[in-house]
Amino acid sequence: MGNGLRRACPWLLAAVLAASAAAACGGGGGVRRASVTLREWSVQPSPAETRAGRVRFEVENAGTRPHEMLVVKSDLPPDLLPVSEGRVAESMVNVAGEAEAFGAGEKRVLELDLSPGKYLLLCNLVELPPGAPAVSHYQNGMVAAFLVTP
Repeated sequence: MGNGLRRACPWLLAAVLAASAAAACGGGGGVRRASVTLREWSVQPSPAETRAGRVRFEVENAGTRPHEMLVVKSDLPPDLLPVSEGRVAESMVNVAGEAEAFGAGEKRVLELDLSPGKYLLLCNLVELPPGAPAVSHYQNGMVAAFLVTP
């Protein structure tokens, strides 16, 4: 091996390892990851911001009731989405994707291609217990802001 190649190998190896680490941590052009915890009455994304591209939401229902996660692209404040009968009117907002309702203690994965902008992560379930008022998960605070940067 020539002296030039011998000197370049450690630098080349370091560059390859750095690129691999960046991709594994959500950097570069790979899939970005966000963990989302749902419980009564909150939605907690971590991180709450990522770069545009493919995003993998790993969603856990840490509550005691069924929940879902709706991803809505919107510039509106979290509590001002249009609502009909306790639910966000999905036909009146830009729904990017959804993890359908799932039970307490369960997990779901939702992968979406997201463009830059402001998003809201929310549970859009409404419970109708017999003889009691409707329970809107969204109106009880199950919504969180999520920012996607260029």
